[in-house]
Amino acid sequence: MPYSSVQFIAWAINTDVKSDGGAESYVGLLPAETDITKRINLLRRAMEQVRICPETKADPSVLKLFMFPEFYFRGKEGAYRMDDTRAVVDELLVLVNDKAKWDNWIFAFGTIVSANFDPAISLANPLPPGTEIDAFNYCVVQKGGGIQADGHAIIKRTMGASDFIVDAITPGSAPVQYPDPLEGGRFSEVQTAEDHEHGSVFTLDDLTFGVEVCADHAAGRLYNARKLPTIDIHLIPSCGAHIIDKFVVAKTDGYAFGCDGASTFDGKPGSSSELLRVGTGRITPFKVPVDARDIRVDEIYALGAGELHIYPVQLLG
Repeated sequence: MPYSSVQFIAWAINTDVKSDGGAESYVGLLPAETDITKRINLLRRAMEQVRICPETKADPSVLKLFMFPEFYFRGKEGAYRMDDTRAVVDELLVLVNDKAKWDNWIFAFGTIVSANFDPAISLANPLPPGTEIDAFNYCVVQKGGGIQADGHAIIKRTMGASDFIVDAITPGSAPVQYPDPLEGGRFSEVQTAEDHEHGSVFTLDDLTFGVEVCADHAAGRLYNARKLPTIDIHLIPSCGAHIIDKFVVAKTDGYAFGCDGASTFDGKPGSSSELLRVGTGRITPFKVPVDARDIRVDEIYALGAGELHIYPVQLLG
């Protein structure tokens, strides 16, 4: 349905690697099924908390847009195997299926990192010489309110300096890589009915979205793209990047919305979010800690459960 206003909500949670005396490690559990279950349980808790929060507008005429940082789903090995990735997506669809709760919500579920690699290999350990692994780091944007509701996957193209632990990568090589984005000759960023994966621009609820994951935004992926349609909302889930004003592609009075899982705005380890109304400026959110009192969050995220950043309702036009 068309909406006249939107409320942006960010889950500012640190999704970066853990650093202990200079040694880095991925935070998570093995096996992957246990890791995924725990992350889904924490996600369910945050979703329910924000849904009933007094600052969240229950009015069905207000679209709620809830976004998490990059790397929310990556696991103890740095990436899930393909079968585990499918399980994550299936769980997410079940989470947002309740029409009474989530009909007027859109979720940008941070990113899921997956890869094809031998069962004997872990991306958390040094890789054997000559190893080459294609990894996929993508954001799932899903309309709530039904299994058949509209959803989109946006694949990150640009490898960030901290996407994978350097110590686990053979010096002088690049064994973990993202696939060539132009393989097959596709140049348009606009997703089509036949291709829901390679582009990063799509229409949902009569709004046109552009999505860039972290280093894609820093590289100006959409800013440098050809023949973009008018963008209403520019989403930037990240783990180590903030909104770069000159690379914002949303229209005047449109919005750029970022959620970062690596640092605060003063550069300290943590997390942050920002909402920019193009032509007006940045908007300040209401902040509330995520209630995770009976969940061992330290097993899956280094710096705790983070905060919910709930922004005032904004007009769409």
